[in-house]
Amino acid sequence: MSINLPQLRTRARQYRITKNLPTGGVVLFWRDQAYGWKNCLRDPQHECPGALAVDADGRAYQAIGGNERDGAQRWQEVAA
Repeated sequence: MSINLPQLRTRARQYRITKNLPTGGVVLFWRDQAYGWKNCLRDPQHECPGALAVDADGRAYQAIGGNERDGAQRWQEVAA
């Protein structure tokens, strides 16, 4: 799966503005769609493997391991 980080960061900023979200936390993406926000990166087991999270500083993380039924095992930072 190829991740376009500049585009993902832009979309995360737009989502924050559209939803009037706080500056911190992470914007969550699944199957190329922004779907939510959390105040911090946590609970990978609540996300499907492959989900993405972008924090306010533009760092991106991907949920890896696990399965769709039981959720991911951990978050891993996506290399720039």
